[in-house]
Amino acid sequence: MRIAMFTNNYKPFIGGVPVSIEQLSDGLRALGHTVYIFAPDYGVEETDEYVIRYRTLYQKEDKSLMVGDCFDREVERLFRELSFDVIHVHHPMLSGYTALYLGKKYGVPVAYTYHTRYEEYLHYFKFFQEMQKHDRVFRGVTRYSREVLVPKYMTAFAKQCDLIFAPTKLMRDLMLKQGVDTRITILPTGLRDSAFVRDEERAAAIRGRYLGDRKYLFCTIARLEKERIWTFCWTASGR
Repeated sequence: MRIAMFTNNYKPFIGGVPVSIEQLSDGLRALGHTVYIFAPDYGVEETDEYVIRYRTLYQKEDKSLMVGDCFDREVERLFRELSFDVIHVHHPMLSGYTALYLGKKYGVPVAYTYHTRYEEYLHYFKFFQEMQKHDRVFRGVTRYSREVLVPKYMTAFAKQCDLIFAPTKLMRDLMLKQGVDTRITILPTGLRDSAFVRDEERAAAIRGRYLGDRKYLFCTIARLEKERIWTFCWTASGR
């Protein structure tokens, strides 16, 4: 198959979605499929012939947030020329609009991976940061957006797709609870074989340094951010 991946962020940005896209693309290519990745331009020279960069309208100085031009005509021109069999979109906005538009116009099925619960990320937006500083009426706006508006939007987008990939059973159950009636398949983010190579010497050194005379050593690898619910991890591990 010829597969078009659409994303709002990709390398050199480091994050879960870019890692997932890269590893999934490599796996699909190993099976004989052709995969192109449509991603925003980060202002660096692109050396991968299978990565197509579209214009960027706005970016934060640290490049942690990129707003791509989802109406870039070059995207549609290349999409048409490359003649794809499947679209796989990784975000429900911006590139998500482009994916649905191209899928409908050219009769190409659209699959969507529900990577992120966006309602848990509202605190990154300045508007909601300001809302939290005011009285309970304004805080109610944030709560309503988190509990109602964002989930409704996500559900509406998912219903327009032909297939949904959920990284976990929890995400699948959440979508079903929200009323998504599109077919949902659980597809965990893969790991390379090298991730399973056990270095006994280093493992022993780490356990010796941090475990002491206790029985279990808990380790998690994630950003030190609010949505990673660190307080829950500490509380649970303390029991």
